[in-house]
Amino acid sequence: MSAPTPWFIRARLKTRQLMLLTAICDEGNIHRAAEVLNMSQPAASKLLKDLEDMLGVSLFERQPRGMRPNWYGETMIRHARIALSSFGKPARKSTRSSPDFPGT
Repeated sequence: MSAPTPWFIRARLKTRQLMLLTAICDEGNIHRAAEVLNMSQPAASKLLKDLEDMLGVSLFERQPRGMRPNWYGETMIRHARIALSSFGKPARKSTRSSPDFPGT
């Protein structure tokens, strides 16, 4: 019997969700985060709700004038920033050569 698939593979996180998490953290407000990402506030709310439903936890404390990440949110935001920053980095070249791919 094979091991169960990890949650992060089953979750199929979207880049847009990761960007939304970091924008909400930076802006402190879902409306401003939506503006920064050029999306409507209802679309941002749905994206966040889908992510929270997928994870089974709330990521932010809703406050009268904005949102603040809870422990789960801070953890996801930290990982989202790492993932998003890695998208901008070129793949590392292999140090050994391959006969099929010279120079790699």
